[in-house]
Amino acid sequence: IINGQSHEIVIDLKLKTIVSDNVHKGYGFPILSVEEQGVAIELPLKYPPFIASIKKRGLNLSEVVCSTFSMGWFGEEENTRTVRVDCFLKESSVNIYVRPISGLTIVVDLGTLKIVEYHDREIETVPTAENTEYQVSKQRPPFGPKQHSLTIHQPQGPGFQINGHSIR
Repeated sequence: IINGQSHEIVIDLKLKTIVSDNVHKGYGFPILSVEEQGVAIELPLKYPPFIASIKKRGLNLSEVVCSTFSMGWFGEEENTRTVRVDCFLKESSVNIYVRPISGLTIVVDLGTLKIVEYHDREIETVPTAENTEYQVSKQRPPFGPKQHSLTIHQPQGPGFQINGHSIR
């Protein structure tokens, strides 16, 4: 996106040259960049209504982490590039996605990098961190880490064939 316009740039990697650079006027929009998603996930943490919502829930803002999710594209001829931002409580868990902070709607416009929609519908209890450990090295039997050896015996050979880049 350059000055609010989507550019479609074709590059010849072998010659290391730009073949074409045209403003894209068709449907859809470009992928989300890491940089703009990085800005989008930080916006709620400085947004006064969000901070108030976190305090109202009795949560520690320093233990909150957010992530972007595509709003999707549904065939509209004109559309703004927006993402939904969902936030999670990382406190006491390595798996943030199991501790969502529900009841909040946050929408960020990637063109302006501003929150354009915010709703605090209701307070829902954040799931506990208990039993959310998923790393195999920290699991206890029967889920891990003790593993027994595995032996496979195929007297007629494997049940597949590899031919170049094809597997049959």
